[in-house]
Amino acid sequence: FTRPPSRTKSPASSVADGLAALQRATTLDPAYAPAWAQLASAYFLSRRASTGFGNMALEEAQPLARAALATAKRLDPELDDAYAVEGVIKQFFDSDLAGALEAHERALARNPGNAQALQWRADLLARFGRYKESLEQRLALAAIDPLLATNNNSIARDLAMFGRNAEAEAYARRLDNTDPAWATFARAGIYSYAGEWGEAMSALV
Repeated sequence: FTRPPSRTKSPASSVADGLAALQRATTLDPAYAPAWAQLASAYFLSRRASTGFGNMALEEAQPLARAALATAKRLDPELDDAYAVEGVIKQFFDSDLAGALEAHERALARNPGNAQALQWRADLLARFGRYKESLEQRLALAAIDPLLATNNNSIARDLAMFGRNAEAEAYARRLDNTDPAWATFARAGIYSYAGEWGEAMSALV
């Protein structure tokens, strides 16, 4: 959930656009569970927090996210997207890390290719200090979605943490072609793990 130093379009405006589209989708088809699950995700991402990308107060975003998730699970109790977003709600709203990990694993048991669950589980594994497993999860996600900038940045950082700088640079180059702002951020991380603090600072300027 780390933000890049700059983007052509702000994360807040992108999330706001997605939120509005999902609100319309649930209005047009109130029985479509995947839209409700993604709406829950959008409310979660819309909150004003260090791990959020919007300007919605937590007191507003939290109940809206929970209500949308409850609707998704009522409509489809086996929906993998619902379990994926349940994981981040448990982690960030309930401080239930074990429950969050279990929810992500339920999502992946239902759909091993669920990109949200893969990314969020990787983030959570890193928080548990399970860095090698986290990197494996990120690499699996990259095989499914090779252009996902946040994941490519995390892979570059994690590879650099393990001293695999040539591989890390390959992911930074991938970002050069898709999102130069994230490429800058990735290289700053690579330099930092190499102890090249001056280069890391220059990359961010």
